[in-house]
Amino acid sequence: MANETTLRLTVSGPEASIADFRAAHIVENTNLGYAGSPVRLSFETFAAYPSGEGRNWAYKCWGSAYNAGYFEFIRDEPCLIECRFCAYDDDARPIFEAIARLFPDLSGTIEGEEEGGSYCLSGWIRDGGYTMEEFAWSREHYAKVHGRPYEDP
Repeated sequence: MANETTLRLTVSGPEASIADFRAAHIVENTNLGYAGSPVRLSFETFAAYPSGEGRNWAYKCWGSAYNAGYFEFIRDEPCLIECRFCAYDDDARPIFEAIARLFPDLSGTIEGEEEGGSYCLSGWIRDGGYTMEEFAWSREHYAKVHGRPYEDP
């Protein structure tokens, strides 16, 4: 199982669909997530967290133990959103599946890097579907996800 996974999501499509995606799922910072991280891409807008449910529900429905954290826009344009955020203890695959299902006219890419150096991810969203593959961690993919080179600790 992953630790913290940093994910870079790029989606593009018709201006109206990007506006709908933004309005439904990018929220003002009304609460703080794990470790006091602002929540902007809210997993709860895809599947509301039911009262009394625990992390097993979150893993199954969000692919993350907690809501998205450390959200930042890389590009925010009328026909394109590119953002980076973290998922906790997993890699948010149910969220990408929901984006593809709810917004079939959007297409895009998903790049990810597990903080412990266990693996990287790459995938796409297109025509109402999504795919994701895991592969060995690399400095090159780290740079692609984070937008900066990896620095040894």
